[in-house]
Amino acid sequence: MTILKSANKYPAMTDFINNDGRLEIGYIDQLGVSAIAVDEGGTVWEGKKSYESLEAALEDAEQGISEWIAENY
Repeated sequence: MTILKSANKYPAMTDFINNDGRLEIGYIDQLGVSAIAVDEGGTVWEGKKSYESLEAALEDAEQGISEWIAENY
C-alpha cells in the first residue's frame, strides 16, 4: 500500500515511508526533538528541537533521510 504520494517534493521520504519507515512529528520530550524518522533498525534521523513550520520540518526530514539513504545503501 502506498502511504505517501509526494514523490516529486519528498522523494527520499516517500520511498522511506512506503518501505516501512516511519516519520513522527510532534515534540518528543525524551529526545528534545520535534521530528524523528525510524525504521525496523531504529532511529535514522532526528530533527531539531523546534521548527518555524511543518513545511520546514518536512524539508529537514527529507534532507536527513536522503543523507541516511546515501550513506547506508
